[in-house]
Amino acid sequence: MQRYSLPILIAALAALCLPGILWAFHPVDGWWWNPQESGRGFNIEMQDDEMFIAAFHYAPDGSALWWVANGRYNDATGRMSGEFVEFAGGQCPGCPYSAPGVVSGAGSTVTIDFHSAVHATVQWDGESIPIERQYWRFAFDQPNLFLFGEFHFTAGGLGVYFGDRIYFDDSMTDNDGNEFLAGRVRDGGSDRIAVASFMPDQGVFSILLDSSTNYYKLFVFDMTKDRMEGISWTYQKDDEPSTSGLPFIGHRVASRAYVQTGVGPHSVADNGNPRQSGHSDALDQARVALQQQVNHAGTNRQEHDKPASVAWDQLERLQSAMEQIRGLR
Repeated sequence: MQRYSLPILIAALAALCLPGILWAFHPVDGWWWNPQESGRGFNIEMQDDEMFIAAFHYAPDGSALWWVANGRYNDATGRMSGEFVEFAGGQCPGCPYSAPGVVSGAGSTVTIDFHSAVHATVQWDGESIPIERQYWRFAFDQPNLFLFGEFHFTAGGLGVYFGDRIYFDDSMTDNDGNEFLAGRVRDGGSDRIAVASFMPDQGVFSILLDSSTNYYKLFVFDMTKDRMEGISWTYQKDDEPSTSGLPFIGHRVASRAYVQTGVGPHSVADNGNPRQSGHSDALDQARVALQQQVNHAGTNRQEHDKPASVAWDQLERLQSAMEQIRGLR
């Protein structure tokens, strides 16, 4: 880990965030548990609006139990309800196949209320417990870890969409002990630097990208392991964000291992053809024009004002911090 004297970086990013932004969420597939009660948990998967749950837990005598349930997920309420069914008598490892049977009178009703994409409360068999998506490589108390890797961003409106590929491969710390990530745009030159961090007071992530010769891009969003959703702004470097921005969705296309070592899970290889600076400015100009059209038409389904407390001196310091990073790379 490298250290840089960037005492104003995190404060400047936080000032650019929109406090209180709320986006729709989708429960994340995978293993869920209560970290205070390890040894039992749930596997949850959703296909369309149908949710499937498998519970692994124990009987009063300590023997293992396997229950499964399914039910409709109500997107408006964030709730799923169903009936757990217990199975027994199935095939053991290395044994001939034996079809399992339903255990009569076993199981229970189950209701899960999702408070976010990764936190929920499950009510089953007479108890109510909080659960969360279980992570091994990532951690809720180190949210910046989620941003290591490469991501594809799609932003737009009125039937016109723009894309960016940004990766983060380095972790840096300022003199106050605040950590942020550094990276750059995939199909651009080494001067197309990106900085990112989680904003704990707002509960959102922010990315500032040196997008082209004359433009910055700012992304403010929530994310799960592989998916982002939020708002983006493109604006001139001698100005500040001044429209409602464009909604965007982002998803992971390469792992942390791949961007740091060149070996690891990834879906799209580097094409090796950096975008020319003139082309980048032209695309950013078109993106700004679309922002203005979307704002004028009122078609942005999320009504957002400009980022709160955006002051020129804070933007100037943030831009200066990016120049310091550029000088050290």
